[in-house]
Amino acid sequence: MQIADRFHVFKNLYDAVEKLVERNRRRLGKFDDESDDGPDAPLPAEPRPRSGHPGWGHRADPEKREERLRRYERVVKLRERGVYVEDIASEMGLHQRTVVAWLNAGSFPERERPKRKKPGPVAPYAAYLDRRWRERCINMAQLFREIKGMGYEGSYDAVADHLRCLRKGLVPPARALTDAGGERTKGTRHESQEIARLLMLEAKDPEALDPEQARYLEGLRSSTPELAAAQDLAGRFAGLVREGEEDGLTSWLGEAGESELPEIRTFARGIRQDEGAVRAAISAPWSNGQVEGHVNRLKMLKRQMFGRAKFDLLRRRVLGAA
Repeated sequence: MQIADRFHVFKNLYDAVEKLVERNRRRLGKFDDESDDGPDAPLPAEPRPRSGHPGWGHRADPEKREERLRRYERVVKLRERGVYVEDIASEMGLHQRTVVAWLNAGSFPERERPKRKKPGPVAPYAAYLDRRWRERCINMAQLFREIKGMGYEGSYDAVADHLRCLRKGLVPPARALTDAGGERTKGTRHESQEIARLLMLEAKDPEALDPEQARYLEGLRSSTPELAAAQDLAGRFAGLVREGEEDGLTSWLGEAGESELPEIRTFARGIRQDEGAVRAAISAPWSNGQVEGHVNRLKMLKRQMFGRAKFDLLRRRVLGAA
């Protein structure tokens, strides 16, 4: 019996949502401009949606800090008992350099907050460039000369990158101007991949988003109704796969096939072409994830060893980790 790989099914679903966002990207780029009072009004600097990386919030989590503190105290006690660094690292699952750094610190080493990046040279002139762009001045060389006369000391390429984002309907990172306190306020970048990830995350668990991200998505959905329809269909399909509800697939395919969203219709058509394997992936407890993992490992070994060793060494590496 052929079973579809759930990972690739979900990946195709994410790709469909991302393509839909990409198709509406120019409209999303106008999302920030709806609140402008006129061509001379400054562009709002809205908070950027957080990425999937845990970042500083993960490091500042009290539970994570408490767990790290317990591991540190365990390392210190083992060392006081005369245990070697190599054995401590093996027992605690840490790198030897981490163990040495903890022991040399003298006290519990707190995580350091990452330093803020300085705004680029285009940042002070971003509002002017955005206003001139809305006035239909799209000559990059002319805009470069204008801000050059205003005191700009950066390169032409930085200005060109900023204007290319405007042309594609994106909000460029240079919109992040320095505020009165001297710190950088990040602007919203409408990245298709990030928006698709947030939409699918909210469809899976609305509580997973913080209020900032929820307001951000609500604004995008109000400006682009297609996103709400795509989120509903994609979220229900992902729920069918996670919960193993094979009976609901037929009705979902019928609804998706009649949808006005071409990306969702294309995804549903691909599911129909391999419907038997997809149904098996939903209902069966088995997965070919292990096979895919071994294939990925073999490809990695092949790339690492290409032109560096003979077949006998490659054979030992392949069979040794099997």
